Amino acid sequence: MQYPSDPVKDGLIASLARPGGNVTGVTAITPQLSGKRLELLKEAFPRLTRVVAVDNKEAPTDLEELEQAASALTLQLRISAVDVRDIENSLTAALADDAEAMLVRGGLVVDPTLIARVVQLAAQRRIPAMYTARQATTEGGLMSFGPNSESLNLRSAYYVDRILKGALPADLPVEQPREFDFIINLKTAQALGLTIPKHVLLQATEVIQ
Repeated sequence: MQYPSDPVKDGLIASLARPGGNVTGVTAITPQLSGKRLELLKEAFPRLTRVVAVDNKEAPTDLEELEQAASALTLQLRISAVDVRDIENSLTAALADDAEAMLVRGGLVVDPTLIARVVQLAAQRRIPAMYTARQATTEGGLMSFGPNSESLNLRSAYYVDRILKGALPADLPVEQPREFDFIINLKTAQALGLTIPKHVLLQATEVIQ
């Protein structure tokens, strides 16, 4: 099983190392992910000072790590809870206070249609955005950083195989991601009139041209 959120904080398991009960699998959450996304934004745009982080108000994700990372990078961070039922007005309001970049959190990238709409709105506002899911960049988003989905799927299959062969879920530690994708859409950068530094491009696992 894959978990899009933190299975420990959600009360699904006792701990990653010793899940207990009948639940185990792979989690897409790992420490420092939010911080790394902010770090890459800052590397791409060194003069960046103000970032708005937007998330689904119905399913907010943990913000403590994000706030710590913003402080370490001397970024002014504003958190905005977005109503997905009125995404246009809600997201427009979130970007109203002269934000220089946007960090799109996981709660807003669970629906393919919603991802496309967020990408469109970011383009209309001509604001650089970092996403958590690869699909956002293939839809025209500027950048995304997150666990490699193919790797997660393979590890999930491994768990299924182990359990079918008699292993107890309680004895199988929940795994965190081992491989990550950093994707940059150069078409979008050019459309926004942005230049991505070479050292940032060299970190990308994929560049869409």
